[in-house]
Amino acid sequence: MVIVVPIAQHQDSPLVLQSRWYIMDPEYLSQVSQASIATHGDNTTKIIDFIVTNLTETYGSRYINPRQDEWVFNNAGGAMGSPTP
Repeated sequence: MVIVVPIAQHQDSPLVLQSRWYIMDPEYLSQVSQASIATHGDNTTKIIDFIVTNLTETYGSRYINPRQDEWVFNNAGGAMGSPTP
């Protein structure tokens, strides 16, 4: 006896599937970070303020810590990040 069970083929591309894993849109994050640097140059205090304000307006304080004094920029190995406690 042979049982044949059809398996659904997923038609989504890897990029569509990957986008479901993120809370934030990587393209938007890139735009905000580039705009903050273009607007404020080397002033990290104003850059952080710009980024936090824009991300909080877009994603709310559930995912964004609005306390800017708790943000830390990291540029190690060419990767830029900002972990918060």
